[in-house]
Amino acid sequence: MDPSRIIAGPGTKDLIHIIFDIVKGGVVIPSPSWIGYSPQITRLDKHFHTFHLKPEFGYRIQPDDLDEFISGLEGEQHTLLLNNPRNPPGVVYSKNELESIAEV
Repeated sequence: MDPSRIIAGPGTKDLIHIIFDIVKGGVVIPSPSWIGYSPQITRLDKHFHTFHLKPEFGYRIQPDDLDEFISGLEGEQHTLLLNNPRNPPGVVYSKNELESIAEV
């Protein structure tokens, strides 16, 4: 993974809005998530896709499930909204987990 393709920030509404505005394609929102993401995306006239996470995995993103989900979407580019720790479930991803997700 090329580090220049990763954007890190404090998770503020302004930063998220700027990123969604700049990046082409739809946005993949893991669920459960903060309720403010979908209205921000809708205001930018973009599409979002809700990626439902499984309770049996503690609402953690499973790379194989993510790959299958994204494979079913139209278009070439999608942005995965990933905050760490994840809010609301409080999941903290390890470096290995984040690298596996980034590979997808």
